[in-house]
Parts: sequence; structure tokens; C-alpha cells
Amino acid sequence: MEAPNLFSRQKMTSLFLIPPQFPNFFHSQGYMYKLREDIYNFVDSFVKLVYVMMKFFGEANRLKMLKTVLITVKSVLQKDHDTKKTQFLVLPYHRFFAILFQEVTAEPMPYEKLLPILKVFCHVYHLLQPNYLPGFTYAWLELISQRHFLNK
Repeated sequence: MEAPNLFSRQKMTSLFLIPPQFPNFFHSQGYMYKLREDIYNFVDSFVKLVYVMMKFFGEANRLKMLKTVLITVKSVLQKDHDTKKTQFLVLPYHRFFAILFQEVTAEPMPYEKLLPILKVFCHVYHLLQPNYLPGFTYAWLELISQRHFLNK
């Protein structure tokens, strides 16, 4: 009997599609007074979940899972950007990408293991460039010019 494939693109996308939609919750509740703190708590928890799952499922599936999560969040960001226009919240997405990069690259690792991770982030940052998402410009500039990213 063959073990089920936990990392199929469809299963991973459906698993990580719901949490990135949290800005919709904050908008729908008319909830703005503690917005930054609540966003930070939610995003940090989501990043920890992703990181723990990446560690739990082992080295072989780590990069595959990272790609799926980043592309899924990018898709949600793009949809949110296109539908919200001037009401688009940049903060949760910026926090997600910055904290996830720090978590994934926090441990010392050889360059051979670090390079594929950097390539995945570079690919996603390329897809998020200001030509495609002008409302994400300042966050994008901050992400690509982060000292943690440039030093690697």
C-alpha cells in the first residue's frame, strides 16, 4: 500500500489558502484600533506554523512546501491587491515575507542548502515587483533591500 501524497500542489494550496485571507476579517469587522498588534500576532503565528511544518516533514519536502506556501500567499496578495485597490493592507503581507525569510534562514547552513531557498524567495519577489503590484511597491523595496536578504 502506498502512502498518501501529503505534498500534492492542490492539498498544500488548499491548506495554506485560508490563513493569508485574514486582512478580509479585519476589514469586515470594522476593526482598526488594535490592527497592527493583531496582524503581527496572526502573521507571526502563521509563519511559525509554516516553519514547524517544514521542519516536521523533513529535508526532502522542505523546499517544495516553501514554494507552495510562497506562491499561495503571492496569489492571495495579488487577488487582494486587485480587488481592494485603495483599501489594500500591505502590512500583513510584508510581515509574512520578512519573518518567514528570517525563520527559514536563521540556522547556519551550507551555501548549497541556502541557494535553493534564496532562489525561491527571489522568484516570488520577482513576481511581486512594482510593475505588477504598484500598491506593494514600498514593501517590495524593503523586502529586497533587507540586510538579511542582501547579506545572503
